[in-house]
Amino acid sequence: MVKDLTSGEKQTLVEGWDFSMHWRWSHDGQYIAYSRNDLNFSSNIFIVPADGSEEPVNITRHPRNDLNPRWSADGRILSFISNRSDDNYDVYRVYLDPDMENMTTRELHNYYREAGKEAEKIRPLPVRLPGSPPVPVPLSLEPWEMDLENAWRRIEPVTRSPLNKTSNEMTPGGDLFVFNSGGDDLVAIKWDGSERKRLGSAVNVQGLGITGKRAVYILRGEAGIAPLAGGEHRRPGISENVRIDKKEQSLQKFREAARVMQEYFYQPDMKGLDWPSLTREYEELVKRTRTASEFSDISNRFMGELGASHTGVFNPGPEAGTREPSGRLGIDYQQVPLEDGGYGFRVKDVVPGGPAHRSAVPLQPGDIITHIDMHRFEEPETLLQRLRGTAGREVVVGFKRPAEDGFLSHNTLARPVSYEDLAALRYEAFRDESSRKVSSLSDGRLGYIHIQTMNQASLEDFQAHLYAAAQGKEGLIIDVRNNAGGYTTDLILASIMTREHAYTVPAGADPQKTGHYPQDRLPVPRYTLPINMLANEKSYSNSEILAHAFKTLDRGVLVGEQTYGGVISTSGYRLIDGAQVRVPSRGWYLPDGTDMEQSGAGPDLRVEQTPEDEAAGRDPQLEKAVENLLERLDLPAVEDR
Repeated sequence: MVKDLTSGEKQTLVEGWDFSMHWRWSHDGQYIAYSRNDLNFSSNIFIVPADGSEEPVNITRHPRNDLNPRWSADGRILSFISNRSDDNYDVYRVYLDPDMENMTTRELHNYYREAGKEAEKIRPLPVRLPGSPPVPVPLSLEPWEMDLENAWRRIEPVTRSPLNKTSNEMTPGGDLFVFNSGGDDLVAIKWDGSERKRLGSAVNVQGLGITGKRAVYILRGEAGIAPLAGGEHRRPGISENVRIDKKEQSLQKFREAARVMQEYFYQPDMKGLDWPSLTREYEELVKRTRTASEFSDISNRFMGELGASHTGVFNPGPEAGTREPSGRLGIDYQQVPLEDGGYGFRVKDVVPGGPAHRSAVPLQPGDIITHIDMHRFEEPETLLQRLRGTAGREVVVGFKRPAEDGFLSHNTLARPVSYEDLAALRYEAFRDESSRKVSSLSDGRLGYIHIQTMNQASLEDFQAHLYAAAQGKEGLIIDVRNNAGGYTTDLILASIMTREHAYTVPAGADPQKTGHYPQDRLPVPRYTLPINMLANEKSYSNSEILAHAFKTLDRGVLVGEQTYGGVISTSGYRLIDGAQVRVPSRGWYLPDGTDMEQSGAGPDLRVEQTPEDEAAGRDPQLEKAVENLLERLDLPAVEDR
């Protein structure tokens, strides 16, 4: 919308749903350039006259993302960042004056030199009183004609590197570009990509000075000014005491969180709730909160009225400076009394590759730990309490091992690991054991892959294991149980949904070896043989989308339990004191219109797995998936689409 400050009249230029638009006025105030998402979440750049006399024109027309448009002072050049090449954001430029595309290199050098000189003449416009004539832009402009319809054909890259570019700006003369490179450096380069200059560390650039000589930025909450010619930065000191009314602050935070949720929640009717009335009701509780924790409790109960996943209010809190995490030995154990008084801890199981397994004298099931660093345990001390602060530090573990005539005492050196490192070791042990089970149950005919989470690291792990697990096998078990989600479903589907359209046979190879294809022609490794997939009630979010897709596309048989039913895309919104509210802003639906939220992917073969099964080392879900896939493989002319 545009509002005339003299008349107060408002005019709507663009209507749409996208609340993350980036926009900039042209220097003469005649046009507005903005980037906006379509329903495929592809962001393009549009230009619209500021008086609304013409419809917006899409000047980029590309299926990836074009963001942050920036004008030259004469309006002939528009720059932006885009991930249209290799998914990395680079700086691009388009000449809105088509005649500039036909200029020689010498003519362009002359143009940029003169445009830079003209930009130095720019001065702040004086305050315009109501009724006074407009003040012209102080530039000596040659007449030219804007061509928007074919602008997308004239787009050219200014930078090409694997480092993402952010906080992009362009000087009024269009002769210099400023941006963060890779999150580490603030960089300036000339219009032709030459003379790269590091100006300092990456910062949050707010804009350039009016003549384009300086960049104004924020870094760690402080303002700064960087001269583009290089040199020392200025950081104007800003200091002030602020008195905060905690009650009013809590109310402001709460009302802002409620407003943001109502504006952006993916179901406009708020699931039939009277949201304003509910907001007022919970305000009475918020007024009585005294701590950030109490505020979060009330706010999250309020958000819980929606019955939606991926929601919540998160308050920043102070770090515990004296926190000492306990080290872990990588064992399952239970407390037992000792014959000579006191107590110890009997080892029930040892995690492969863990500290107890790798110690100088490896611990075994049945061993009883009696000492840590030569000290006995004292009531009511636990093993974790004794191991507090020992992660990464070598300790002496004293233990008794069963022998024919009683117990023998031993000491060994071990280096406890953190909780996170132990979780990683347990996961590796689970994956290796599951793979062994599949190989044993199928007599080596089937491979097994578990996808831990739907992120880039797990995707690369999946692609690596796809070769190792599936090479020479007749089928594959893909396991997404206990997967917390992410964003990589479609990249995994690209591997398992590619159908065979041709095969190649190189010179000298056996022509009977069909079904092979050059890997360098594929965007991702592919797998075309039969598959079964495992999912359970602890498969969340993006892993549920994968399970739904596996069924929808009829790729194989889904085995296990119905997935959790928590599928919404969220965005984060920062509140006034740094707290965050997660807003479910995009719903996910099956082709028949079913909302995946609270509609988990139901298995084709439902198999229950109880805590008793897990405690006993049984995996009936995995066993059923193997059994079913082997049956399908042994059917005549089996075909998996």
